[in-house]
Amino acid sequence: MDEIQGLLGVSSIRRMMFEGTLTRETQGTWRLEGHLGATVVQPCVASLRPVKSRIEESIVRAFVPDLEMPGPNTVSVCPDDDTIEPLPEVIDLSHIATEALSLGLPDYPRHENTAEVAENVGLVEAPGPFAALSVLKGGK
Repeated sequence: MDEIQGLLGVSSIRRMMFEGTLTRETQGTWRLEGHLGATVVQPCVASLRPVKSRIEESIVRAFVPDLEMPGPNTVSVCPDDDTIEPLPEVIDLSHIATEALSLGLPDYPRHENTAEVAENVGLVEAPGPFAALSVLKGGK
């Protein structure tokens, strides 16, 4: 778990659980349907206080043999189904769970008292672009 915490840059991960089924379908395709749940603690982007979030993500993947993926410099005009992936030699469930967790994390976690902290520091009433002119004119 420490490795995943370091990779994702979170303070802690608790109660991470990944459940699902991996079934073989026609023509060698494998389908993964699962659910990821985890409690994650991240630092607040404004105050650095710990922010606890519950992540619940549904996971669906279809691993298709001999699937050709677009090259690195190719732009697709119409979006493809993002659940379809080429069939790897080994389906790494821990990698899939870590990816789902990283996509489910809040981008900018905020502690519930962030506004109060900003007010105490004086960040709520930021001066407008003409505040400097007002000072130069002597408040006129």
